[in-house]
Amino acid sequence: MKPFTRLCIAAAIAVGVGIAITGGQNPAAPPAPNTSGQLTATTAASPAMGATEKAISQDATIGLIGTLVGAIIGAFVSVLAVYLTSKQQRLHEAAARAEQYQTALSLVQAEIDHNLSVLTEYLKEISLENPIRTAANQSGQGWIASRPAPSWSTLAWEHSLTDFLGAMPQETLLQAFSLYSELRAFTQATELAASYYNQGLPNDVVSTAFFVHNQLADKIQRAGNPLR
Repeated sequence: MKPFTRLCIAAAIAVGVGIAITGGQNPAAPPAPNTSGQLTATTAASPAMGATEKAISQDATIGLIGTLVGAIIGAFVSVLAVYLTSKQQRLHEAAARAEQYQTALSLVQAEIDHNLSVLTEYLKEISLENPIRTAANQSGQGWIASRPAPSWSTLAWEHSLTDFLGAMPQETLLQAFSLYSELRAFTQATELAASYYNQGLPNDVVSTAFFVHNQLADKIQRAGNPLR
């Protein structure tokens, strides 16, 4: 039963008690004063009215407690729902980032493998044992200077850096960064050595440039793919 309904019932009871006490007489034309009778009626009505007021007070207290408990439970459920929704969203975002990281890692691994393969083929081409060089009757430096410097694929690496930051171990990330830097340096060293040779600069200058070229090639090959 709702608190308001209880209050209405309690009020009706109070009115009924009052009517019973007065005997249904018209208040405008009261009977002859009877002090002993009024005292008796008042004394008899006091316990009933006290009980009614006590019941109303108890109902109001119970209603207030019920309202407070309901508010507390509602607030708890709301907070719990927000927490669970936020947690589910975080898990979904973490799974999406992990999947994106794995995709980026696979692409960069394949790109590095490709670049290393390009380097291997280039070194075979400029080798002194290449029969094409022998037929061309060119020196080792002359042969290297006549060949175009290799170009590298860097698209996957450049587009994956944001996926790797904070997810890839720092040491591995630095190794991959060093590899791409050394590939670019190798191309620059190759072009510089060829330029020195074609300009007819002193032999020690040209030899130093080709030495750097060879050292970089050896370092890149020994390092291999840092992501595997």
